[in-house]
Amino acid sequence: MLDLHFITEDLANIVENKNIDLLYEYFCFFKFSSCISKIYDVSIDKINIIKDETTKTIGKENRTYSYFEFRSEDKQFPHIKLFFKKYYRSNVESYSNTFDPDISLEVYRPNESLEHIIIFDAKFKMEVDKGERNKFKNEDINKMHAYKDAINNVLGSFVVYPGDVFNIFHHKKYCKECEINRCKNKFYGVGAFPLKPNVNAEKSIINLLESLLSCEVHQQ
Repeated sequence: MLDLHFITEDLANIVENKNIDLLYEYFCFFKFSSCISKIYDVSIDKINIIKDETTKTIGKENRTYSYFEFRSEDKQFPHIKLFFKKYYRSNVESYSNTFDPDISLEVYRPNESLEHIIIFDAKFKMEVDKGERNKFKNEDINKMHAYKDAINNVLGSFVVYPGDVFNIFHHKKYCKECEINRCKNKFYGVGAFPLKPNVNAEKSIINLLESLLSCEVHQQ
């Protein structure tokens, strides 16, 4: 049975304060976890809790972050870890400040060294564009630049929000056919992925993650 003890302390605050932003963060993390478990054809029966003692340097003792780990027995997909609120420390994982994005997906090479990181940050907010679609807010895209540029080894950084518009702003393209081939360069940049609490949204996230993770195998 899935162990949810790492969110126990927050549940009372969520209920008491009707904190929809925090609730959406948890929803996105477990939705991503569920989608990846379907891609890897595994059952998640527990959550791994890792204690990060170095957070004492920023005035927060005994902070922990949590992750799910996925391995593909048939090697169809890479070894990955999906973190919730992991701290990327200054002068270690980040060259400037300390950051804690909502969701970070770390992809590992066959020799277990880190290949790169993909950041997803949940934002329960949006605005209406000229086409009357619910669109991400540009200020949130700006924050994605901060994650991508400051945290070492980040391939792409993306807003996840309950809207309608999917968009990737490519930093640079290294091949001419990234959009149609299984190439990880199409995720090299910042952008926004819509995620609403419905079945169709889960299908789109599965397709997105499967495409991204297939790129990793294709590149090896």
